[in-house]
Amino acid sequence: MSIVKPTLLANLAEKLRARAASSSRRRLIVLSAAALMALLALVLVWDIAASASRSRRTETAYQEGSGFVAEIRGAVLENRFAFLRAIADEGHEAQGLAAEPLHRSDRQVESLLRNSSRRLPDGEARAVLQRFVVAWKQHTAVRDSELALAAQQRGDAALKVEVELGAASFEKARSTLEGIGPLLEADLRDAKDAERNRALLDVAGLALLGCVAIAYLLLCLLRARRRLAHLHALEEKNESLRVEAQTEHQHNRVLELISGKEPLDRVLDAVVEALHQQQADQATGCAVVAFRDAVPTAVVRNVSHTLVLALKRYTTRMAAKDPVDVCKNELREAARAEGFEACRFAPVWLRGNEDGGWIVVFHKYETESARVKVQVHRAQRAATLAIENAKLYEQLVQQAHFDALTELPNRLMFHDRLHDAMAHARRYRTKVAILWLDLDGFKRVNDTLGHRAGDTLLRLASQRLQACVRETDTLARLGGDEFTVVLKDVRDLSAAMAAAEEFLKVLRQPFRLANHDLSIGASIGVSVYPDHGEDVTAVVKSADIAMYRAKALGKNRVEAFDSSMADAERDRLELEIELRAAIEGEEFELYYQPQVDAQGRVGGLEALARWNHRTKGVVSPGWFIPMAETSGLIVSLGAWVLRRACQQCREWMDIGLDVPIVAVNVSAVQLAHADFADHVRQCLAESHLAPAHLELEITESSFVSNAIETSQQIERIRELGVRISIDDFGTCYSSLSYLHRLPVDRLKIDRSFVRDINDASAGTASVVRAIVVMAHSLGLFVVAEGAENEQQAKAIQEAGCDFSQGYYFYRPLTAGATAHLLACPSAGIERHELEAFEDGLAETHSELSPSLQGEVSSAGAD
Repeated sequence: MSIVKPTLLANLAEKLRARAASSSRRRLIVLSAAALMALLALVLVWDIAASASRSRRTETAYQEGSGFVAEIRGAVLENRFAFLRAIADEGHEAQGLAAEPLHRSDRQVESLLRNSSRRLPDGEARAVLQRFVVAWKQHTAVRDSELALAAQQRGDAALKVEVELGAASFEKARSTLEGIGPLLEADLRDAKDAERNRALLDVAGLALLGCVAIAYLLLCLLRARRRLAHLHALEEKNESLRVEAQTEHQHNRVLELISGKEPLDRVLDAVVEALHQQQADQATGCAVVAFRDAVPTAVVRNVSHTLVLALKRYTTRMAAKDPVDVCKNELREAARAEGFEACRFAPVWLRGNEDGGWIVVFHKYETESARVKVQVHRAQRAATLAIENAKLYEQLVQQAHFDALTELPNRLMFHDRLHDAMAHARRYRTKVAILWLDLDGFKRVNDTLGHRAGDTLLRLASQRLQACVRETDTLARLGGDEFTVVLKDVRDLSAAMAAAEEFLKVLRQPFRLANHDLSIGASIGVSVYPDHGEDVTAVVKSADIAMYRAKALGKNRVEAFDSSMADAERDRLELEIELRAAIEGEEFELYYQPQVDAQGRVGGLEALARWNHRTKGVVSPGWFIPMAETSGLIVSLGAWVLRRACQQCREWMDIGLDVPIVAVNVSAVQLAHADFADHVRQCLAESHLAPAHLELEITESSFVSNAIETSQQIERIRELGVRISIDDFGTCYSSLSYLHRLPVDRLKIDRSFVRDINDASAGTASVVRAIVVMAHSLGLFVVAEGAENEQQAKAIQEAGCDFSQGYYFYRPLTAGATAHLLACPSAGIERHELEAFEDGLAETHSELSPSLQGEVSSAGAD
């Protein structure tokens, strides 16, 4: 038995692979974070350098802006002076000449203003410069107006106003220009402060990144230290798991040996080897002792010869149930003498608290390791399982090859022994006899005294038979009450027959059982190899056929096989196959034999099945009825007879005939079916026949064999309104109790009483009269069957029987002849119809083999 599960080492490898994958992911994340931090540091350094460069460029730009402002201031003043000179000139021509410098000054101022607007950095100074540009344009407009009035040489109030306005606008533009300088200085200071703050922030960022890098470096160092410690722990755990995996592998190997049905010594050797390897580092010796049968089994490892002898003495004394402590102390002393300071004993307990043995572990030093305890405990469980499995296997072998009741070899062992005996006979040119025994009357013991008494009888019979068997022979029980004997090295058939007679002799002697002396016999069939078969199947079948011949010839006898038996068995098999096909093809026909009263009137009909064979004509029911019962075909045949009888009775009624009661024979096999009463109800319902017109004839033996079940079945049938008749009354152990208890309507006296009714010496007439008186006192009608002549018919009437049946009155009639009889009771039946039936029966009898004719003649016909 292989245990399929992942080992601990495989689980650890899986965990390590998962951790490696997780570590790779963490390493990738760390590298990405480091690269990002380095990139951020580069950006900060670059920004610091860029900030310094921007600060220098800003200072240069503000210096250039201050120069431009100074130039603008000078150009504005120069423009004012040029304007004043132009105003001061009186002549027009002169004025025109004086305006030329003014225009040059205007173009210079405009050029400076354009350059200043582009070169001056953004800020308040640039905004003030824009206002100055607007103010200057207003001033130039006022100045040009003033200059135009001066050109016209007007001295009126308008010119004065213009002069004042020009002076005011100039002053406004100049004051605006004067405010640009301080603003430039303020903007420069703000720009420097902004760049300085930005640089400080970059430096702070670099410091933070440095702190983070240092902290991460410290964390990595700490994690590396922890990982190193964890790796050491994993190595220790890996070693432990490796040992555990090795232990698990060894345990699985032990289980495989157990499941492979290996010998117990080999399994225990594997247990000891595993325990020794697991404790190899502790200098130990190991031993497993199994108490099985009378001789203990001991397996040792790493133990000296002296200690082995001491261990054997220990196991012997333990098996003898000596005191346990004394045995242990002696073994400890022997172990100390060999250098083992400690000796651990672990008992092996089996189911039912049975002592299965011991596991002994010798240690060089005293130890109480938990691992050692676990290993010893596992070895205990493995040894327990091994010993229990060995015992269970022995029990299974015993059950598979021997009968549980008699402890004799069963069918399987019988065939093995017979095969070996035949091989021995072929080699040494000898003969083997096979005896097939079937106890006669065993079923009666089972039915009357119970199955426990039957089991006791089988054991007693097997003991008697075993006492007659040689050591080289084999007595086996095949099942039920059948036994077989294999006799080796027999001289010939006569020697085998003599041995069979000895077996029959001991079985004929009474058995004392349940305060009863029971006398049984046996039907024994004998066959010899190689005379009666070349293989096991053939020679066993020959003995079986001979046994059935012994039963057919009266039981309690010995019969040897001959070839005619094989022919009869073959004919029987062929006829059984044809019988099965005949039932399926409805090749049967019902005949009806009338039952007449004292006045000769027909008071009833008995339905009798006849087989119209396709080639052999009419087959006697004395042959196919017993065959149908033994083969189980009687159930389907009986069902057809019951259904057809009900239908025929209904058909006669439909044409206006006065139909008496129709009796149908029922086999004990049919009664054994729980649904038989339901089948009767179904047949009545399908044919629309009143239950009072149907009577079921049940043999007296059915009551004796299964009294309780038969009584329950009859109660259910009687509740339907169907009449019950007991057939063949007087042939078994007749009991007044069941006649009084069961709802029976009629008794049919067996033909054996009617045959000898006129024999005064036999006293049969008195018995018949007693049966009639008894039946009438119980309110039952009596039918006597088998009346063949006038004397018998007269004796039946004198005995007081209510009805008579037999060839003297009527033979079985076809349905058409029966209808003619019922339509014209006084006319009778033509003789030629009866002769035709007799001729057909005779032809069928002549076509059967001689052996079958003898069995048919012994069975008789209805």
